[in-house]
Amino acid sequence: MKKNVEIQRKKGTPKPQRTATKGKFTNLRPRQGDPYLYYVRSSDSLMYGITLAFDKRKWKGKSFKSRYNHLKEAELFVRLLKWSGFSPKKWTNINNKHVQSVVDIWQERGLRPATIKEYMSGVRTVLDYYGNRKVNHDNFTFDIPRRKYIENKDKSLDQATFDKIVEKLNKSSRMNDERYLLMLKLQRYLGLRLKESILIRPANALLPDGSVRIVYGTKGGRERILSPDSIMPEAKNALQHASEFVGGFKSKNMILPQENLKNVYTRFQNKMAYLGLTRENGATAHGNRHWYVQTRYHKISGLTPPCKFSSQEEFQIDAYNRLKEEWLTADQTARASLKTETGHGPDRDDVISQYIGSGGKARIVDEEAFLKAYNKRKKEQN
Repeated sequence: MKKNVEIQRKKGTPKPQRTATKGKFTNLRPRQGDPYLYYVRSSDSLMYGITLAFDKRKWKGKSFKSRYNHLKEAELFVRLLKWSGFSPKKWTNINNKHVQSVVDIWQERGLRPATIKEYMSGVRTVLDYYGNRKVNHDNFTFDIPRRKYIENKDKSLDQATFDKIVEKLNKSSRMNDERYLLMLKLQRYLGLRLKESILIRPANALLPDGSVRIVYGTKGGRERILSPDSIMPEAKNALQHASEFVGGFKSKNMILPQENLKNVYTRFQNKMAYLGLTRENGATAHGNRHWYVQTRYHKISGLTPPCKFSSQEEFQIDAYNRLKEEWLTADQTARASLKTETGHGPDRDDVISQYIGSGGKARIVDEEAFLKAYNKRKKEQN
């Protein structure tokens, strides 16, 4: 048998700090050191409660990305809560005071309101699972600003870049590349999200009257039908080729038998990054959906989207020059129609503005205002 060997510490030497066995987290004392490095055991009652709330079987059919993000957000909340000195045993015991202490830490670190709201969504998911009604549902209660920032920036994927990607995928003999090409075309000409372009059943999507039914992979499970006049010729060709790809079976989507949604999702994104479609390069596959919304806006309203101009005033000058006093009605009608076509609720004007830009408050509504703004702009240019 091996003898127990005891190593004695010299007097005056500091006691070594205990560290976690995994990751970068350390056993800091509450209110000492970086709160983001505070270690909480996985056997902690709150941490175990998160595991139960995000059990895979209960999230069947829902986005794996949302599940993973919400889980990490809830775990971060628990670590920061424990670091703040609070130690509730159950999620049903968490109240506004606990949430406020964590929100204060996020605000001290300079996180944007949008980021804090995203973190709060993960926390609220767990609270709702355990039926906790003690925490106020209004973020404004915790001094999180109600701010909607619309960035008037064109994020659409331009035609030249799209054609280059299509050319590269056409030259490939791989079956996966053929599938990615079809998914790209469905995103561009039908305005589908990535998940929708994977789960669509192309042989069953095109209805006899020429409309297209989008059912699978939609946000919130909201089914939508695109009217025949909104379907581009390229969209019908893409649906026909996709139907041939799945063998004409009405119950088949773009996922192969040996794959799952997560596999296709990840591989598609990796392929697009390989082809240069990344945020760092200023172009993404989601830019196809931006292109679709902007194209439909122009067709419905007869106006150029606001994001194509350097300022809201320039957009209004151009809009008045095209349609005179009717431009505001045309703009509002197009936005209302696009909310339905893209699968958003009637109150989501902010989302549509992210795609086409915001026209701002209507200042140019008559001939006098138009001439005043036009002359001012011409003077500035000279």
